[in-house]
Amino acid sequence: QHLERFLMEEKGEVLLRSVAGSLARRVSQTLLEIELERKALESPLSELEAKLEVFARKKREVLEEKRNFEILFEGDLQQLVKARLDEELDGFKQQLAARLEDRLESLADESRGLSTRKLHRRLEQFVIDEVRAAYEEWRLEEETRLARAFEEVCNRFIDRVDRAVDELFRFHAELFDVPFESFDAAGLWRLEPSFYYKFRDEPVSLEIFEKSFTFALPRALGGRLVRKRARSYLHEMVDRQGGRIRYDFSERLKEGAADFRRELLSRLDDALDGIEKAISQGKSMRDSGAAELERRDAELAGAAGDLEAARKRLRPLLEETAASPSPAG
Repeated sequence: QHLERFLMEEKGEVLLRSVAGSLARRVSQTLLEIELERKALESPLSELEAKLEVFARKKREVLEEKRNFEILFEGDLQQLVKARLDEELDGFKQQLAARLEDRLESLADESRGLSTRKLHRRLEQFVIDEVRAAYEEWRLEEETRLARAFEEVCNRFIDRVDRAVDELFRFHAELFDVPFESFDAAGLWRLEPSFYYKFRDEPVSLEIFEKSFTFALPRALGGRLVRKRARSYLHEMVDRQGGRIRYDFSERLKEGAADFRRELLSRLDDALDGIEKAISQGKSMRDSGAAELERRDAELAGAAGDLEAARKRLRPLLEETAASPSPAG
């Protein structure tokens, strides 16, 4: 019942709050772009040219800030891989190898009566089964921890970039003396699962000496060699599977980070483009004649009215979801 309530109600509230907030932000930004174009239609040309120069300087500042965001985000991502993935994986590998080596020795002691060939197969299968099961369990736990840490990094940058976008719109709202209202919108990011395992993809360790002279040796001597090579095989498999999982996690993080970076930083580009287009379009129409200017202004006023009506409809929804308690993390 708790799970159903979370999925059907609380999770829905989070999604609804995010979508409504994003829509409200876009409505406000579009309203500002409309008002900037209207101002450009009526402002004295000399005043408009001066404001376009201010915009050009501000645009250079924002693009520099965008480059800084990229550098900082890449640094946080590398720190995430080092502090979370590498350290946690190294600790797990050490504990797993030590734990399984003790169990491997116990299994070998219990299997003294087996032939060298059967002992080899039993120890090999033990290593394969136990390493696979241990990594499968650890992978699921680590996936949750890593995804949560990645989302925390993303959310920090969502806040930073959204503040930069809001500041950009507020700056030009003040510059052209038009109203602007900002809204918060939460972003949700997830990593997609795509793991794999390979244990018999190439002839290594135990698989290779099955074809050697080992099985022709006396049982006591052959058994000692099998045990020795089984220990080596265990450590090799722990390292190999850890390496594969690390690579897979790293690649998934890179893909997720690339998608996130592209989507997030496009908000700055879209804001700059929208402001510049609105002002330039208003300026370009100044030679169209009074009738055409009046027609365009009326068209923009109508669009602004429609957006204002949409924003009014959004307000109760935003207030309702904001008042709802957020689900536990």
